[in-house]
Amino acid sequence: MNKYHNKYRVPSARAAFWDYSQNGAYFITICTANRECLFGYIVNKIMVLSPIGEIVTQEWDKSFEIRKELYCDAFILMPNHLHAILRIKKINIGSDGLQGSHGTHGLYGTHGLYGTHGLNGTHGLYGTHGLNGTHGLNG
Repeated sequence: MNKYHNKYRVPSARAAFWDYSQNGAYFITICTANRECLFGYIVNKIMVLSPIGEIVTQEWDKSFEIRKELYCDAFILMPNHLHAILRIKKINIGSDGLQGSHGTHGLYGTHGLYGTHGLNGTHGLYGTHGLNGTHGLNG
């Protein structure tokens, strides 16, 4: 088994031949660092969101408002992880010849998944004003 930073690591489950920015449906799971229960807790089989869980839910919903090529078919937030089925349906061809993947609202654009307002961007879930910035979380 391979090591990364002197720790064992599971090889990627991603298919090397597939471009995951392509149109399609994707099942995703995102876990908290060390599986720490940050998003809430379960009471009588009902998820009760923590303040961080509320932020995650709001930012998740916002993702689909600003990214017209993304659709959420299913979403569930658990105390230490989330599951979702996402669909990518690119609709327009930009000047770079790509179908909505790099524009202002594309996956990598200003409002994209990885852009300024995206999950990892300045205002996104893990950015300066998101979970890591607002709550001082690492990960």
